[in-house]
Order: sequence, then structure tokens, then C-alpha cells
Amino acid sequence: MRMVNTSQKPGLPTDSTDSGIAAANEVVEKLVEDIKLGKSEGRRIFLVGDSTVSPFKDDFYIPRNGWGMKMQDYIERSKAEVVNLAISGRSSKSFLIEKNYKVLKEFIKKDDYLIIGFGHNDEKLEEARYSNPNLLKNEEGGFQNYLYEYYIKLARSAGAIPVLCTPIVRRPVNGNYSGMYVHVTKTENVSFPGGDYPRAIRLLAADEGVLLVDLTKITKCLYEKLGQSENKKLLSAKSEKDEDLDMTHLNAYGASVVAKIVCEKIAEQDSVFAGLLSKSAGKSA
Repeated sequence: MRMVNTSQKPGLPTDSTDSGIAAANEVVEKLVEDIKLGKSEGRRIFLVGDSTVSPFKDDFYIPRNGWGMKMQDYIERSKAEVVNLAISGRSSKSFLIEKNYKVLKEFIKKDDYLIIGFGHNDEKLEEARYSNPNLLKNEEGGFQNYLYEYYIKLARSAGAIPVLCTPIVRRPVNGNYSGMYVHVTKTENVSFPGGDYPRAIRLLAADEGVLLVDLTKITKCLYEKLGQSENKKLLSAKSEKDEDLDMTHLNAYGASVVAKIVCEKIAEQDSVFAGLLSKSAGKSA
């Protein structure tokens, strides 16, 4: 198994410790479990990403669920196995040193899919996780560069199909979906330039001809359509108190809603993927 060599490319992380700088409880958490896979002739749908995608086992009053936890519900298991490698708190940069990235590199193969869902933690103002949203795909240290060099190219070299997802929105208390809530950040200092993370993903997808699910746009529209009193029913919560509503993470219901959307949107663009869907993934009204 080939290891990530941090000496080969500047800007790669060298450890996975939490610097203590995190917002909206998007912290670096331990793996729920180590993923151990064997060789398989069957098609797999690999997921990589952060806590909005990853598995969870927590003691929240309304537990967190990454939308990747619900993907298999909409995919016929006899046709494809969903392998959720996403890990809470990771960015496109910091994920590269994790065991799950090594698993991905070892087992992804021809005709598999790789669904890529980063963004929330690439915004963090810390060296281990931050990536610059303004740089192009060939510029080291940029968000596009990490997505392109370590995920898109990896999938393609294995004969697999990459899919880019923009990050789901955060829920603002005042209902104003702008700025950090839609992943458009301000420049805090010269070391951490701000910028538009979803736009970076959209531009990369267009430039590389990669399948795209614009979850930022989709979840913004969904949350606004539902309204503040209803959209909170998609989210997890630490307790029954309103102030303990998690403004970032989905609950089981919210994860199911988003997973279904992801499956539908990929199916609209890829006829092979459409053939993998279960009957429960029929088109939403």
C-alpha cells in the first residue's frame, strides 16, 4: 500500500491533531471505525468528505447523521456497495493522511464511483486543514488542487468515475443565507485568504468535465423553501433546547433527504448510475 509522502509536495499535512481552532462544532473527531475492505469484483460507490457526509455514533439528543450514511438506502445493494470513507472534521487536505484515504487508493477500481464532499473544513483558519479557494487546479495549496490532484486524478487513473459535491449550507438563525453560511469566507489575514468554495468546485467540475451535485445551491433553496420553523427538523441537536440546535449537521431524516437528492442528481447526468438506483430513489415530487 502506497503511503502519502509529505516530502514530495509542499502544503501536505504532517499529522491529524486538532489545533483547537474550529467553528460551529466542526471539530476533528476520531474515526467511528476503521474501514477494512477486501477485493471485490462488484461495483463500489466510495464517499470521501467531512462530517456532513461521514458516519456517526454520538450521544446527541437528536444524533448527527452524515448524508453518506443513507446512500445505500437508494442504491440496490446487489448492483453496488456504498463505502463511506468520510471522516468528521477533515478537509480535502487533512484527509490525505488518514487510513481511509489509503483504503481508497488500494481498493478503488474500474467502473467504481468516487463521490467527493469537502468544503466545510477547508475554510478553517489552521494550517492542517485550510486550503485556498482562489487558486487554480495546478496551483499548490489551493482547494481545487487538492480535489484535482488527489481525488479526481486518483479516480480516473483507476478507471473510476469522480463526482464533485459542493457542501451543504449552514443554517443561520436569522435566515440570511450568505457569507460563511454558504461557504463564502472573508480574508482574515494574509495566511488565510477568504473566497467562494462552492464556486471553486463548480469551476473545477466544468473545467474537468466532472459530474457535479451543487448541494450548496440545492440545500439553500430547500432550507429557504421550508422556512426557519421547518428546516430545523432536518438538523441534529445536542439537547431539546433551541439554542442547542446544530446549525451544520443533519439528523437521520435530513441525511435521507440529502442522500436521495444526491442520487437523483447524479442519475440525471449518468445513465449507468441511474441503473443502480433502488425503487425508493424514484424522482421526488
